[in-house]
Amino acid sequence: PGRRRHYSSVDEPAWSGNLARTGTSEAPHNFLKSLFSFGPEKEVPMSLETATVKPAANFPAEHPYWAGLFLAVVTVPVFIALSKPLAQQWAALLLALIGGAYVGFAARDGRPSANLIELAGALAFAAIGLAGLQLTPLLIAGGYIAHGFWDFFHHRHGPYAQTPHWYIPFCVVYDWIVGAFLLVWWW
Repeated sequence: PGRRRHYSSVDEPAWSGNLARTGTSEAPHNFLKSLFSFGPEKEVPMSLETATVKPAANFPAEHPYWAGLFLAVVTVPVFIALSKPLAQQWAALLLALIGGAYVGFAARDGRPSANLIELAGALAFAAIGLAGLQLTPLLIAGGYIAHGFWDFFHHRHGPYAQTPHWYIPFCVVYDWIVGAFLLVWWW
């Protein structure tokens, strides 16, 4: 009764301890807990704040315009280093991936209307990339410019997916710099 168990039965996992029986947070010591234990545990009542991980601020969130500029400046030499056909394929693939990012935001948003709109947008940008590979690479460059304008529509947050506040300016800067470069390079 007062002795702590080190092995669990089939009915009760080892980590459940006294929590399931008494409602307290005192759990039995097990191997992993003893390995990673750094002192007495503080009892913190469970709430939304304690259950949610709050990420530290990151560079794109604090400086979205500079982050978009930096990533574009890093991307441009990659295009230059590749052969022209490979650069066109990479640009088309990247355009499709950028368009698809909003599908992830829509999934997190959860509204069916947002899912449909963002999926249609992602498919449109993938189609522009494919058309650019078949017809003229200027379509791919135009796709980046068009995606920058598509980003502006997400400021309204109506039927569109809710995005992180920093993502829109970050993506607009990136899209327009890369699109302008590709337009000049392939003209």
